[in-house]
Amino acid sequence: MNPASAAGIPTRANISATTSRRLWADTVRTPLAVATTILSPGRMWRHSTDPAQSESHLVRSFGGAHSSSMSAQISRLVPAALLGLTIGAVAIAAALREVDLAAVGVLIVGAGWGTIALGTAIHLLVQALVGARWRLLVGRPARMSLARAVGLIATGYLANYTLPGRPGELIRCGLAWSLARLPLARGLAGVAVEKVLDGLTIVLCSSVGLLLVGTAHGTTAFLSLGVVVLLSATACLMALALAEAPIARYASREGLVGALARQAATASGTIRLLSGAGMPRSLILSGAAIALSILGHLGAIAWGVGIAPTVPLIIVTYGALGLASLVPGAPGYVGSYQLAAVVAFAPFGLTAEAAIAVATLYQVTRACGALIGSALFAAVEMILARPRPAPSSEPANRP
Repeated sequence: MNPASAAGIPTRANISATTSRRLWADTVRTPLAVATTILSPGRMWRHSTDPAQSESHLVRSFGGAHSSSMSAQISRLVPAALLGLTIGAVAIAAALREVDLAAVGVLIVGAGWGTIALGTAIHLLVQALVGARWRLLVGRPARMSLARAVGLIATGYLANYTLPGRPGELIRCGLAWSLARLPLARGLAGVAVEKVLDGLTIVLCSSVGLLLVGTAHGTTAFLSLGVVVLLSATACLMALALAEAPIARYASREGLVGALARQAATASGTIRLLSGAGMPRSLILSGAAIALSILGHLGAIAWGVGIAPTVPLIIVTYGALGLASLVPGAPGYVGSYQLAAVVAFAPFGLTAEAAIAVATLYQVTRACGALIGSALFAAVEMILARPRPAPSSEPANRP
C-alpha cells in the first residue's frame, strides 16, 4: 500500500475524494506529531522497521483514529514553551530598564507605514531566497516546487512569531512530509545544514563587528556563544556524513536501533549532497543574497526611525540579532531581539529607545511578511486540494 494512503494523508491519486478542510486538519496535526515525537523518539519507530512505514505510523498515530487528543499533544511542548517565555520575559525586562517607552512609541510611529511596507516586502524576498536554498539542500524533491518550498518557509516563520519555543522548523518539516512526502530525516537534516550556513554568516558579521567596535558591551560573550554552538553543530553534521559505513551495519536490524539507523542514513545522504557539482557555489551565492537582503532590511528600518544606517551599525546589529536567535525565546523573539539591539547600538552612542524601536519594527515587518506568505501558501494549497469532478460515464449524446 502507498505509505501516504496508509497514513491517511491525501495524495494526488486520491485528492479528488478529499476536502480542503480535511487536508488542512491533517497538516495541522502532522507538525504536532513531529514535534512531540522528537521529544519521545521511541514512539516514532516502535512499530515498524521500514522508514517510510515508520513515518506513516507516526502520522497515522497522531492524526488518525488512534491519535491522542490535541491537548495531550500540545502539553508535551509546554516545557519548551515555558522556557522560551521565561527567556523572553527576562530579556525584555533587562532591555526596558530605564527606557522611556513614550519615546520608543514616537520613533515607531514616526517611521510610518512606508517603512513597514518596505520592510515587509524585503522579508518576502528573504523568504523566497531561503525557500529556494532549502529546496536545494533537500535535493529538489519532485513534489516540492519552489512556490511550495517558499510557502513552507513562510509558515515556519509565522509559527516562530506566534508560538513560544521556536517550533517553526519542526512545523516546516511536518508540513513538508504531509504535503510533499519529504522524509522527516531529510527535512530535518536540511534544516540543520541551513542553520549552520546561517551561523557562519552570523559569526562572520559578529567578528567584523568586534573589529569595528571593540570588545565592550558584552559583544564578546555573544560571539563566544555563537562560535561554540556553530562548531558543535558542524562537528555533529560532519560526523553524521562520515559515518555512512557504521550506520549501514545497523540499518538492516529490526526494532528501534535499525529504524534510527535508517533515518540517520537518510540524513547522512542529505548532508552529502553538499559535495554535489555546483552546490558550494550555489550555497555561497544564496547565502550572500540572504545576508545582503537582511542587512538591507535592517538598514531600511534604521533609516525610517531616523538613524543613519552605517555599514558598521547594520553589520553589528545583524550579528547580535542572529546570535540572540540561537536560543528558544518568546513568540517573535520578543525581548531577545530588543536586548540584542540595545547591546549592538550601545558602542555607537545610540539610545536604547532607538534600538528597541528598530528591533520592534524588524519583528513587526518579519511577522507581516510571514503572515502574507503563509496566507498565499494556504490559499494555493487549498485550491489544489479541491475535489475534482469525476468524468461522466454516460456516453455523449449524438445527433
